[in-house]
Order: sequence, then C-alpha cells, then structure tokens
Amino acid sequence: MTAPVRITDAAGREWRFDRPPRRVVSLVPSLSHTLAGLGLADRMAGRTVFCLRPLELAATVPAVGGPKDPDVERVLALQPDLVFMDMEENRAAHAGALLDRGVPVWAVLPTSLDDVARLFAELGAVFGISDIAAAQAEILAACRERASRSWQVPIPVLCPVWRHPYMTFNRNTYIAALLRECGFQNVLDEAPERYIRFETALVPGGPDLRVLLPTEPYPFDEEMIPVVAADFRVATDQVFLVRGELLSWYGGYTATALATLMDLHQFMLEHATDT
Repeated sequence: MTAPVRITDAAGREWRFDRPPRRVVSLVPSLSHTLAGLGLADRMAGRTVFCLRPLELAATVPAVGGPKDPDVERVLALQPDLVFMDMEENRAAHAGALLDRGVPVWAVLPTSLDDVARLFAELGAVFGISDIAAAQAEILAACRERASRSWQVPIPVLCPVWRHPYMTFNRNTYIAALLRECGFQNVLDEAPERYIRFETALVPGGPDLRVLLPTEPYPFDEEMIPVVAADFRVATDQVFLVRGELLSWYGGYTATALATLMDLHQFMLEHATDT
C-alpha cells in the first residue's frame, strides 16, 4: 500500500489506514472465513468461538468469546490494530468499549450482493491485496451473471430463522437479497421491520410455497421438517433443510451460496408437479 486508504464503514465512521493492519481480531464468523480465504489468516490475532472455518483458525488463532459476549479485555490484550464487527451479530456496547480504548472497529452490515462486492474491494485496498480480492470479486460477479440467466419464474419461499417464536426477515437483508438473486421470492419481503416475529396464520400455505430451514441460528434439523410442514400447512417435500452458513455467511461463502441456491431452484422446478 503506497498511499493512505480511507473507508467509511457501515456505522458511518471514517477510517484511514496508512499501512495494512497487522493484528486483526474478527468477531464475525463469516468475515473470519473471508479473511482467511484472502490469505490473511496470518494477520488474525483473535476470533470468536464460532469462527471455525477454515479449520486452521481454530487451531492457531485464540478465541475471545462469542459474537454476543466477547471478552473485551481479552481482545485488548491481543493489541489489535483493527477489529471487525457486524452491526447485527455484535453488540454496540462492545464496539463502544473498544472505540473508547482507541481500537479501530470496522463495522459491516451488508444488505445486498453489491455490498459484498464492495467489501472485497475495500479489504483488497486496506490490506494491500487488491489483485487477490479482485479475483474473488470476479468469481462473485460470474456467479451473479449465471444466476441472472438461470431462472424466469420466481418461487415463493418462507425462510424462518427462529422458532418459539417464529422469526424471519424482510427484503432489506443480505439473506433476502441472496434469495432474490437466485429466483426465490420471500413471501414476507414487505414486512415493516428487517427481522420480525410472525404467526403461522400470516403465511399462505398451499402447493406453491416452499419453506427453507437454515441450520443456524436456530438449529433446524431433519426431525423438524414434518413439524414445520404442519405449522405452515405444506407437504413435507415442500420443506428443505439448508446449511445456515450458505444463507447468512457473506463474503467468501457468497459465490458458493449462489451456486447451491441456483441448483436448489432448478430442483424445485423440476419436481414441482410431484407435490
């Protein structure tokens, strides 16, 4: 990096980097995975207990707690020159505590795939790896181009992220943007809040609806499929279990998620007459 790099993070804070950060703490599992995928694992001084991909992170990088309950003093003891936090996954109080101690906190909140592409560009510029980051952005762009040509008919879906009570998301979220890109129409896109609690009666059942069950943050599993099917008045073969990180982990996982969801969309169309 030959000149200072300036970015404005999702919290509206402006940061100037005169050199690439050397000691990074990531309190966001998807960003830890992304940083490692960009060849920056050796810059990581700390992670959360859920930052387990790739596996070598768990073996070589110390944990400082969870995304919701990091040990701020442990983070400070690692002497980071940058901490990554997500405005939804992490708590503002912890960000404030680090900022008060003079630690730069780069806040992220992607709500679109354009935001993910921008994140790659910013990481490339800040860490002096623009070519590597650009290569990842090109892979993402190619997947998006393929997605735009892979479907004509949107499939209505419901994707609960929690149960007891049921919760889901509206269109102003990364998950909704990812689903739209692959030809899925979230039936609660127009909900007034980004994340909402809802009653099952609010969701129209019927043969056209498909339900996606992510394995995180709520631990939906195969045993839950008939229960959820009954709750939303659909057949069990209209309910699909999906790896949670494919839906909610942005950055390094986004291209893989696009490819997987495109395949799932095609599978649903091919088997639509079976339901």
